[in-house]
Amino acid sequence: MNQPGLGVVSCDVFDTLIFRAAGTPEQCWLSLARQAYQQGIWPDDDPWAFVALRKAAEEEARAINMKLHHHQEVMLVDIYACWPSSMSDALIALESEFEYKTWRLNRSLVGLLLQRLSTDKKFILISDMYLSSELILRFFLEHAPELSIEAIYVSGECGLSKRKGDLFPYVFRDQSVSPDEVLHIGDDRISDKQMAIAAGVHTFHASLGDDYIAQIKYEQRLCSQSVHGLEHLRKQWIWDAKDNSPFSRLGGLVYGPVLCAFARWVVARCQQRGIKKIFCLLREGELISHLIKLVPGHSLMVKTLAVSRRSSFLPSQMKWSPDMLHSLAQRRGYTLNELLEDIGLDCPKEWSDLACRPLAELIELAVWSDIYVWVENRQIVIENYLQQQRIWLQIYLKQQGVENSPENAILDWGCGGSLLYNLCNVAALDNVEYFMFYSNAKALKVALQLRLNVFQPGHSASWSTVMANSPELSEILLNGSLASTRAYHIKNERAQPVAVTKPLLQAEQAMNLDRFQHAVLQWAGLAADNNWLSSGLDMFEREFLFGILYRLIQYPTWLEAEMLKWLPLPFSCGVSNPLIENAHIKKLQTLADNGTQAFAIGRDALYPFVRQCWWYPGVVSLTFPGQLQCLGEVACSQDDEKVGPFLLQQLQQCDITETAMYGAGELGLSVYNMLVSHGISINCVIDRRAETTDFKLAEHDVITLESAKLKGIKCFTVASRAYAYEITSYIRKEYSNDEALCIFSYLSVRDV
Repeated sequence: MNQPGLGVVSCDVFDTLIFRAAGTPEQCWLSLARQAYQQGIWPDDDPWAFVALRKAAEEEARAINMKLHHHQEVMLVDIYACWPSSMSDALIALESEFEYKTWRLNRSLVGLLLQRLSTDKKFILISDMYLSSELILRFFLEHAPELSIEAIYVSGECGLSKRKGDLFPYVFRDQSVSPDEVLHIGDDRISDKQMAIAAGVHTFHASLGDDYIAQIKYEQRLCSQSVHGLEHLRKQWIWDAKDNSPFSRLGGLVYGPVLCAFARWVVARCQQRGIKKIFCLLREGELISHLIKLVPGHSLMVKTLAVSRRSSFLPSQMKWSPDMLHSLAQRRGYTLNELLEDIGLDCPKEWSDLACRPLAELIELAVWSDIYVWVENRQIVIENYLQQQRIWLQIYLKQQGVENSPENAILDWGCGGSLLYNLCNVAALDNVEYFMFYSNAKALKVALQLRLNVFQPGHSASWSTVMANSPELSEILLNGSLASTRAYHIKNERAQPVAVTKPLLQAEQAMNLDRFQHAVLQWAGLAADNNWLSSGLDMFEREFLFGILYRLIQYPTWLEAEMLKWLPLPFSCGVSNPLIENAHIKKLQTLADNGTQAFAIGRDALYPFVRQCWWYPGVVSLTFPGQLQCLGEVACSQDDEKVGPFLLQQLQQCDITETAMYGAGELGLSVYNMLVSHGISINCVIDRRAETTDFKLAEHDVITLESAKLKGIKCFTVASRAYAYEITSYIRKEYSNDEALCIFSYLSVRDV
């Protein structure tokens, strides 16, 4: 902003200077529909019917304006002129006021503008919007009066738009400035960057990030319910974050909202039930304990207990039997060394090479019968050890202040509830309240016997089953550098936990886990400052928040899977393996030809490969990039996002490593990024807009098809779905009967 010669700073409005607390436009319209119905100005109690009509009315209004005025820009009055109701005037007023009340200021950008804007520079706002400049000005006069706004240009009022590119020249003329005197700030890659650069202005692209945009789109497909203030705080977090690394964004944009909502819910439940003390079980419990303490307005005593399934399961059993070895062998990754530690025995020298191998592998070998007999012959020693562990665990709980009282609660991250059941068996804690984030069908047994509160709604039981099949991802992230507990001993007359050996982390792994936890805590601070969810959250909001984690686990994007594949899976003796190994990807490539088949292989678990490895659906994302988002509940029958993965697979199958790309819009940029990130070289970018406008996509000057022909280009990739046939026909016509012509498009795989 201090650039010499700069006379005007222009700024986009929505998702740049203003965030909607109501979330996406569709979420805003859903809430609007409910209000309209309650006020009697809309007769239908189905909010989705209202949203469908609202979209259709806007499309019709744009079509009418194109026919009458040769542009597609509209205002609310144009939209509701196409509305099937005599109450359209009331709806215009309601939508305007509802929008206004849900707007939130981007404090970070306002602060930056106030700090950097000098008195000799004009500050103007430019927005592609159907709401009036008068309403926008009213907001800033009320919430940021210190911003001196020279003018506001709204596309619907001007009949011009940033996206089309004709609004910028209009602004230059109206302000009597040349393009090189203007700095434009905005979030949209096409309207605020590509077309602004094409208009000749300086730009600052304040992007929220492709990963965030994709994230909220997939979340909305799983569950349409909005959580008030969530997207506003997510966007504010992006602006406030000093560290925007992938693991920080994962902590701030995915786990932060979910964990803070869980903490809020736990506090509210405890207050309702008269609970005074809550004990969170290590490992995940340490972070959750911290978040509960950060929730404002409660006096709960919060403490972390060093109790794990390993340290409690065998001591909680009334009698040891060697037959338990078979059930222990079902634990994924549970090694011989861990078994012997848990029953108080040292590993014989002749089995030292087997110590770090999982029981699931050993049970298939001849040596298993020797192990079974050897353990069976030490029954008395084992029983004495487990009885001692039982007593020491009881002492530990008592010393930590755990009492069998309804004023006490114990929290576990969740799944089957076995850990809570173990504790109840060890210390007879049948009057205590129990909390879990999620549960699978096995937890029903625990719920029948204990006072169990589960954050995940029962309606989402199928989601929790999927998450329970890949629990390691959340366990590693939430655990961070903490170690679990395997046993107890007495030291200075106090029961002390014996920690599991920590895995040896690479410096980058440790840094990423620290970044993740710091981001979660940063979100917690932001949530507390904004009093987020202070009025509570209902079951539908809980479902949405639970779906955020379910989506990450079941349908991770390629970027997410690439990031998470390096998470360290802890094994015995401080050894760890990556969450996803390259061998998993190569194996899946031999079993499946596309993402649909690969997804089914993971879902059905018929192959030993899936049952034996630490399966996580990110394997599918890495093996078939982009295709996982076209499957299951997040699939959409007609969606541009299918184009990139489809084209990538076709190019790879045909061994094409270099191609021209036709299409330089938003979809074109998305396809471009996907192809380049997976080794496809783009030699030029083509678009019909290049006939009238000079502009770029990435580092390429966008050219016409005629220019591409002069360059001798013969291989084309069409980055379009809706116009794929039209563009393909145009290329064929230009090249006539050229036998060397090769075209890849969404509708036509390969035409020669």
